[in-house]
Amino acid sequence: MIELASSGAARFVPIDLAEPNSIAAFARDVGAHEGEIHGLVNNAAIATGVGGKLFDEIDLELWDRVMQVNVRGTWLVTRALSPLFAPGGSGRIVNVASDTALWGAPRLLAYVASKGAVIAMTRSPTCSRL
Repeated sequence: MIELASSGAARFVPIDLAEPNSIAAFARDVGAHEGEIHGLVNNAAIATGVGGKLFDEIDLELWDRVMQVNVRGTWLVTRALSPLFAPGGSGRIVNVASDTALWGAPRLLAYVASKGAVIAMTRSPTCSRL
């Protein structure tokens, strides 16, 4: 969802966070319609259907899908939209993670690991342009 500051209205733009081309198209759309942005909320999560298995029962496809959406998608959206942030450092990024990364929910390893990665990315002071 994109909230339009001038009118308070919102518009929805479909995006597949596992597909870099979808993210790039989203960033082009935002740039074309908004010009610049002042904030970003990353709230990516695949949580449904990823639990109930021990670590050695998780199949590779499920692990990769959770990481692609929850971790890589968060990073790719931030990277794609960072050139659109208004100059002057007034913009903010909020990454939504989960407290499960801090206490480790049982039989939810892929989700817990992905949200731990989001917390680590958020704490890393590597966004020098923002």
